[in-house]
Amino acid sequence: MTKAGSRLISAAKEAVAIARGKKKPGGGAGMKRLTVFFEPRPDGGLRVWSDDLPGLVLSGPDRDAVLDDLPAILKELPWPPIPNKKSG
Repeated sequence: MTKAGSRLISAAKEAVAIARGKKKPGGGAGMKRLTVFFEPRPDGGLRVWSDDLPGLVLSGPDRDAVLDDLPAILKELPWPPIPNKKSG
């Protein structure tokens, strides 16, 4: 794994801790913003994706299940991300 990929995993673990209320948010040098969308599913589950990180698509029965899976899925994604090609 690249150094950038390792930093992404660390950031994901920190984001999970913040989302669970176990840590307060605080910026750091070199931090970048990643927009992640959380969408409730009709069956009560949760779907998560990001246009900033192609390939980040998670779905689970609840928020905790999705947050548990986030660091593992980020390890599988290419880093740095391959940009989406804009059509138009």
